[in-house]
Formats: sequence, C-alpha cells, structure tokens
Amino acid sequence: MIVGSLGTVIFQCSSFYTKTINNLSKNISARWLEHKVISSKPKLQFDGVELDQLKFSIHLNAAWKVNPLAAAKELENYLKQGKKLKFFLGGKKVGNGTYIITNISEEHRAYSAIGTVTKIDLSLELKEYN
Repeated sequence: MIVGSLGTVIFQCSSFYTKTINNLSKNISARWLEHKVISSKPKLQFDGVELDQLKFSIHLNAAWKVNPLAAAKELENYLKQGKKLKFFLGGKKVGNGTYIITNISEEHRAYSAIGTVTKIDLSLELKEYN
C-alpha cells in the first residue's frame, strides 16, 4: 500500500517491501514586530506567517527489500540540487504541497558480513516552498 511520496520517492508498506516515514512534526510560526513606546509597554504588530517546516525520519532496511544507500543518495541529490518536491501523505498534499529539503542527518545502523550497510536511519527537515 502506498503511504505517500516526496518527489519521486515513494513511501509504501507491504509484506514484500517497506519504506515509510516516522515521527512527522510540523512547525508553523508568525512574525511579530515590536514597537517601543516611551513610558509604556511595547506594542505588537502582526507581520505575517513564516514558511512551514517539517521534520520526519525514515528507516531504510535491506531486510525490507530497500537498498539503503541508493534510497539515501536519491534524497541527498534532491538536497544538493535544490529540487522543489511535491509531498503527499494518504493521497493528500501536505501543507501547500511543495517543499525543499534543507537538512538530512544519516546514521548507519548495521552492516553485512562483507561491510555493506544494511540499515540507515535518516532524519529529514523540509521547508515550504511558495
């Protein structure tokens, strides 16, 4: 079953193949200007909203028919090329639907007997692109 997608990276779960996201968090914020007033408390003025930011993790495991290095490299290439990516979960776009990858943290968790990485945990940070 397809869970979602980020660009051409498909997140899906089945008994034969699993690549999906975990721990999705969204950060939204607003800008406020503070005007100083003599002999009084400052006054606040709403100045607009900031771009949404998303964070989530991906566990890549060769035992689930995923090539961890190739999957991590695909996301790394998106970051390095500054690609604008469509992001969908559950068949619906997330936020405005278009994001860029601003940060990737990669942890190699396990290796085979010949030194090939078999498990990688990725942490991704995305920023809304408009």
